[in-house]
Amino acid sequence: MVVSELAILPLTAKNELSSEFLALLERFQATRDAWVLKDDPSLPADRTARGTSMYRQLEDPTVLLLTAQWESPEAHSRWIASAENASVMADLSPHLDTQGERAVVFFHLEGPVFTSLRPDERSLLEAPVMSVGRFSVGNEKRDEFQRTFDETKDVVEDVARPYPLRGAWRIEKDEREAGRDEFVIYCGWASVDEHMSSGQHPRYAAFQALQKLVSSADIRHYQRII
Repeated sequence: MVVSELAILPLTAKNELSSEFLALLERFQATRDAWVLKDDPSLPADRTARGTSMYRQLEDPTVLLLTAQWESPEAHSRWIASAENASVMADLSPHLDTQGERAVVFFHLEGPVFTSLRPDERSLLEAPVMSVGRFSVGNEKRDEFQRTFDETKDVVEDVARPYPLRGAWRIEKDEREAGRDEFVIYCGWASVDEHMSSGQHPRYAAFQALQKLVSSADIRHYQRII
């Protein structure tokens, strides 16, 4: 089963990303590119076409977001266990803040979030800004949440196009969230202001009905750096 990776990496640095650190991120991505294409030569070499990228959060610039798609969680595990990954992570790990609530967040989502496109859509990874919303949903409300999302997502799509709106369920459960599932919504935008303007859509209240089905919601904005 194809899965999409969500990784949130808090950094120890509190200032602007240095050119040296950006070069390290590029080396990490290039190393992963080479490994992935060797592991499966049928995949496209282009990063956007393959759904892999790195982002910086706008609300907190000390937080990075990684995206990627894998043929299965096992395929991703092979990369994690590889000598190539160990080599680049040895250099990257000292820059990661792993204490308390800022610990690294990592899990997979069901399906190809980043590469499944309709003919009239551009890639999420081409958008100037990408919003990422994480929603905690009680198990008993999961089906209703999915149905409401499917029935009302066109409200946001009307504003965001040509960039898509995508949503998927988390695969690996958070042990601290017993009895709950997590749904993640990605959307591409021309700007943060455009996202805010979606609330003016005449049917936005229908989409907002999702909020009544969640116990918590966290929405952030990101810009691509790699």
